[in-house]
Amino acid sequence: MIKAPLAADEVDRLAIMIFPVFLGGGPRLFEDGLPAGKWALAGHAAGEHGAVSLF
Repeated sequence: MIKAPLAADEVDRLAIMIFPVFLGGGPRLFEDGLPAGKWALAGHAAGEHGAVSLF
């Protein structure tokens, strides 16, 4: 899904939304962390009910 483009250094920008819902187990998005690169948090926003947007 996202692992191959990240490993090939083909991703310029990544936006992630986090919703505070606990439903049990599931696959991890980044099992071994992000591939080496110069990632920096450009901004963030918090929603009214606990959702967080990272970009």
